[in-house]
Amino acid sequence: MRSEQSRGRRYPEPAHPYRSAYARDRDRIIHSRAFRRLEAKTQVFTTRYSDHFRNRLTHTLEVAQIARTVASTLGLNTELGGEKTTLIVRSAAGDDSLLDRYAAELMGTVDVILVLGSGSLVAARQASRTVPIVAMDLESDPIAIGAAQSLNRPGGNVTGIFLDAPEIAGKWIQIIREVLPQIKKVALLYDEHLDQTQVRSGEETARRLGIETLRFGIGQPGDFRGAFQRAIDARVDAMLVHSSPIFVDQAKAIAELGREFRLPSVGLFPVYAKVGGLISYGPDNFELIKQVGGIVGKVLKGAKPAEFPIQRPIYLSFLINMGTAKLLQLTIPASLSALADEVIE
Repeated sequence: MRSEQSRGRRYPEPAHPYRSAYARDRDRIIHSRAFRRLEAKTQVFTTRYSDHFRNRLTHTLEVAQIARTVASTLGLNTELGGEKTTLIVRSAAGDDSLLDRYAAELMGTVDVILVLGSGSLVAARQASRTVPIVAMDLESDPIAIGAAQSLNRPGGNVTGIFLDAPEIAGKWIQIIREVLPQIKKVALLYDEHLDQTQVRSGEETARRLGIETLRFGIGQPGDFRGAFQRAIDARVDAMLVHSSPIFVDQAKAIAELGREFRLPSVGLFPVYAKVGGLISYGPDNFELIKQVGGIVGKVLKGAKPAEFPIQRPIYLSFLINMGTAKLLQLTIPASLSALADEVIE
């Protein structure tokens, strides 16, 4: 709905030169004192790490920002005041049991559905095999799960961005061997609720190089400390932190545990190294949103998912946290740091 089509305001006010009524009302809510007092009443994860917390309010803001980014990529009005295209956002806020219901609600009312993560993709495919689905799924192999017949010609109602898990796993092992040439055993930290393509790729790559792997599954944020302790008890030399929405949310907590337990680790997203993890190698979340937004725009303009090639992340970044390396008493080879996109001192 456009601003001028609404019922109007109870207390009329002059139009702002560049901000819509929707934008002004949103900011009034976000910056209100009552909004800020809701922190403890809407908690998603009750576990706190240092001075950081995450609740339904902050999660809603994150999802809304993703929607605005996608809208901007599509060339739409991000304030919902002047375009005919409607963005409908549904977030399970960490509760996967809601995904099937949300997917069923959206089917039949939308022209295309954008899903983030393997769980959302499964729910959307179960709800419809005809409504176009654009996925940003870094955990699944689209061919193995039956979402596509091939990367170049998916053949169904799904297209989007999927991670080349074997390539990433190979790069992770290569990087950690540069830092720890004598590495014999590596821990694989993964989300138990997601597709295990990444984990299997890591195991296969390590096996070819004679490196033993041990799986450490995470069911909820409170499991991280126990997983690190078990990894230390198993005398692993390093840890690979696989892709998961929970792991992104808890990146700082995971990085701090790595520093506390003196365990070298490699994560997927740049944020991991930026908050204290030793190394990150993989796609940038913000660039992924721009990339997938472009695909949604093309589908809205008539492109058919069955004929639209599945893409890999365009931008991959490599970060090294030298402060963490120093804490772990590791020497990063000059040849490796020279390849990094960013070295954090």
